[in-house]
Amino acid sequence: MDLEKEITNIIYKKRSSRSQSPDGSTDKADRWYPSEWEHCDCCDLIRQPTRRWNWSLLKHCSTKKHIKNLVEKHGIGHPDIVKISVGKVINKVKGE
Repeated sequence: MDLEKEITNIIYKKRSSRSQSPDGSTDKADRWYPSEWEHCDCCDLIRQPTRRWNWSLLKHCSTKKHIKNLVEKHGIGHPDIVKISVGKVINKVKGE
């Protein structure tokens, strides 16, 4: 398995277990929007948050598809990608 795929899987597992959340914020109506850093082209295809469906983009940003696009957008060497996936990746590189 290549390193990019491994990092995607690690971030996906962290987001699935809610030990790590996508980067973003909510407005006064509790609608969640991704930050500029978190936003990818795939986010434009998702229904925009409404008062009734306020976390549509938050749920999307926790999918493997989005995380794969995020890793491709920033690259595996980007400090923020390393920061959110550190630990298991370092052990993989060291061969542990």
